[in-house]
Amino acid sequence: MPALAFNHGSGSGSGVTDFLQAYSQLLPQAPTGILVVEAHMKHETSQPVQIVGDSSLAARVAGCLQAQDIPLRLSPADSHHPRGAHGIDDATLAFKSVPLVAISVAANGADARQSLSCGQALAPLREQGVLILGSGVPAFHNFDILRHGPKEVERVTAAFGGW
Repeated sequence: MPALAFNHGSGSGSGVTDFLQAYSQLLPQAPTGILVVEAHMKHETSQPVQIVGDSSLAARVAGCLQAQDIPLRLSPADSHHPRGAHGIDDATLAFKSVPLVAISVAANGADARQSLSCGQALAPLREQGVLILGSGVPAFHNFDILRHGPKEVERVTAAFGGW
């Protein structure tokens, strides 16, 4: 199963949901689960990765992270996702009957190795049919940069793309 990073919706409108529904038709098979790496769920470097969603899929995600000694915190199965977690909303609407779990991302300024280790730990889920969705593409999700004008947006976006 592929991994896809997308710029999630705003919480209103159906553009991203429509895109994900159309994308699902291109997949080699129906996903057995959806893992959303949610831009609106953040943890500091010293905090554990937060996992929320379907209890069975959450246990599989937790097992992958634990195997690599990545600290985690499982939320109760009936926990609701954070307000404004648009990637989760988009994926839930697009994949209505597929188990879904969301995990937090490292906050800005964290060592990139933490995110890379997490990605490596979760990669085996793709072989199990889990579609991994990175919600909130970093090059376009840093709204603070918009205050600095178009030249700065272009500079930072080019630097991110080059990296």
